[in-house]
Amino acid sequence: MYGQTACAAVILFGWAYWMIARDHCQYRPYITLGIIGKTPIVVLLYGNWLVGNIPFALAGVSTVDAIYIALFTRFLLQTRTSNESIGSAAAARAR
Repeated sequence: MYGQTACAAVILFGWAYWMIARDHCQYRPYITLGIIGKTPIVVLLYGNWLVGNIPFALAGVSTVDAIYIALFTRFLLQTRTSNESIGSAAAARAR
C-alpha cells in the first residue's frame, strides 16, 4: 500500500511538472505546490538519516528534491509579476 501511494504521488508531481514545462505562467501555482510537497520529504529523509534510522544512500536521493526546491524558489522570486510586487509592498506597509 505504501509503495502504491508513493507511486501515485510521483505520478501526480510528474504531471504537475509537465504542465509547468508547457506553460509556466499559467501553472505558476503548481511551482509553489512543488516546493510545499518536496520540503517535507527532504526534511524527513535527512532527519531520519541524522538520527541513524536510514542509510545516507536513501537520504542522499532527496538531495535532488532539495535542488528542485532551491530552483523553484529562485524561479518564483525572479519572476514575480508587478501585481505580486504591489501586493507585497502593500502588505508590508499595512504591518
